[in-house]
Amino acid sequence: MIAFQVVRPSFGRALGVLLALATVLPFAGVARAQSEEDRANARAAAGAGADAFDAGNFQKAADYFERAESLVHSPVHQFYIARSVKELGQLVKARELCMRVVREGTKGASSGVVAANDGCDDILKELEGRIPALTIEVVGLEKGVKYAIKRNGVDVSLAVVGIPAPVDPGEYTVTGTADGFYAEEQKASLAEGGQATVTLTFQAGAPPVGAVTTTAVATEQPPEEAAKPAQSTPAEADKKSGMVGPPVASYLLWGGGLGAIAFGVVMGLDSKAQADRVVELCGGNPAQCEVDPNTDAADEITNLNNQAGTSQILSIVGYGVGGAAIATGVVLWIIEANGAKKATASHVEPRLRPVVGFGHVGLAGTF
Repeated sequence: MIAFQVVRPSFGRALGVLLALATVLPFAGVARAQSEEDRANARAAAGAGADAFDAGNFQKAADYFERAESLVHSPVHQFYIARSVKELGQLVKARELCMRVVREGTKGASSGVVAANDGCDDILKELEGRIPALTIEVVGLEKGVKYAIKRNGVDVSLAVVGIPAPVDPGEYTVTGTADGFYAEEQKASLAEGGQATVTLTFQAGAPPVGAVTTTAVATEQPPEEAAKPAQSTPAEADKKSGMVGPPVASYLLWGGGLGAIAFGVVMGLDSKAQADRVVELCGGNPAQCEVDPNTDAADEITNLNNQAGTSQILSIVGYGVGGAAIATGVVLWIIEANGAKKATASHVEPRLRPVVGFGHVGLAGTF
């Protein structure tokens, strides 16, 4: 429960009465049909609503403040209705009410209206990112066929078909009807901040006996991604069987490492070939090679020695790079396997973590 910023909980009833008095009177002259009796009744309903709110009876509090609002309009009534329904999990209604209060503004308003406006600002910030969205898709109908959709038995405007519509967290059953067509009902479960998509697939004829209901799983992903069926990857299959396959990076490193080693082998063979040629030109004894330094043979021997040395260095580099790449791939595989083991065991290991949220501080954990 988010308490009004400037008031302690024990003063809830006094706040409700004072705010009702502060707001009902300024707005009383707007509607000519309002009477003294209406204003008195609105004040009484607001006071009863504040009492119910303090007692934690949010349904009754919302009902009392809605009665007060029906008699005399006041942003304070709407603010208290928003506070009450938010506690009941009706996040969409709470947000819409507070948006009205904020849009109405505070120019020339009483202190009660200013306080309600500030309180609604806080609620809007608190609800940001918490309201889930449900997308309803319709397929299989011929052009021009009229149809209707219900969500938990309540008609859904066809204007929102295909649109991620904001809904309160909870369980939803979506049904569709059309002349000459039927569609199996779909179910979705949404937590705060989640998204899900259900698809009503219409088919010609009457519904078969024992039609199967499909359940959509809420997800943090966009609706179009959430609608795709989950597919098991080879890595996931390995995890289920107790083994974890090497990650893609390991395969890439191993491939590159083998290529580097192959390059080292080629360079080593080239270095040996150049050295063998030097031995041949020196008559089998390069240490005491007797060749005139001003001859073509001497130049060739010098070039061969240089090429042999360069190839030898490249060969060593190739072996070193290849070995390092293969070793790194093995290390990544070990890290991946250890991470998977920890994830598998996390559901049985007790954990605690601090949780800091809007208006509360606490601990959360798994046991």
